[in-house]
Amino acid sequence: MPATVRPGWGGWSSTPRRVWQLCRGAGLKEPPTDLFYLSAVGHATREVLQTALQTCEEHSVKLLTVDSLGPALQGDAEAARDVIGFYRASMDPFRALGVAVLIIDHQARLQAGESYQRKGAFGSVYKANLARSVIQAEATERSEGTLSLRIRQKKHNFGPLADPFGVKLAFSEEVVSVEAVELGATDLAEEATLTAPERVKLALQDGPLYPSEIAETTGMPAKTVKNSLTGLRKQGAVEPTGEKENREEQVRIIVPASLSLKGDGTRDDSARALSPVPSERPLSDELEPGEGATLEQARRIRKLVEEGMSKRLAREEVLGKGWVPQ
Repeated sequence: MPATVRPGWGGWSSTPRRVWQLCRGAGLKEPPTDLFYLSAVGHATREVLQTALQTCEEHSVKLLTVDSLGPALQGDAEAARDVIGFYRASMDPFRALGVAVLIIDHQARLQAGESYQRKGAFGSVYKANLARSVIQAEATERSEGTLSLRIRQKKHNFGPLADPFGVKLAFSEEVVSVEAVELGATDLAEEATLTAPERVKLALQDGPLYPSEIAETTGMPAKTVKNSLTGLRKQGAVEPTGEKENREEQVRIIVPASLSLKGDGTRDDSARALSPVPSERPLSDELEPGEGATLEQARRIRKLVEEGMSKRLAREEVLGKGWVPQ
């Protein structure tokens, strides 16, 4: 092992071995020289984090990964006071030093009828409320030697959410390879981090559907689908096909002329257009009438309120404490 990947107090664990496997999978001969691993086994959180802070300062570390929040918290994960105290007392010193902190956490067990992607970290909502970005990893397929994941960003304080994507890992004794996988339209249509109109358009990429079929494909309520279709019709993004069944009207996506021609100049009916669709939800749902904010800011404020934060704190979190209604 190179001296820079060292065990700290707790002796060697499986982590350095995994680092070597990942580096080989990335085509590296050995781990980077600026990687530092510190084992916290058998030591109090305060002692470990103080040592980590000193190490970050001495070696100009820019990224600290804490694995995982449960043991590091040393408190009640469901108690807002303990979670807030951990962030302020333990994480703020790293931020002040200019160190980005990536915290690994776990979700509660999935109960019958629950959606994985709609669940958050186990415990207090302040785990997510006090984070600047929240990324969820979901295992979608397991087989011998491979694991497929769905990666989605559920919160981002500094811009729009990143599009969900897939990851495929392949394991062997010597190598762990990681490959990004682009999600298809059907997979993206299931993603709740996208707006309802975007998901409806994605569901229609493979051909015309009835509203009930769109609801089944996306997992959205029928009423949400119908409201989205109403807005998309007004925008000229979808149109009825003329087919009706069980009092439902089949719809299809409208392909702009610039995208509907084959190489020989003839119409390509298999072409599909996918353009961002602005949210149909008015800003007044998140802000009082007359208050100024972008659609993305309003969306983030609404999400924080839904997670349990007061409206006033949500506004300050997104718009800043010096924000004044326009």
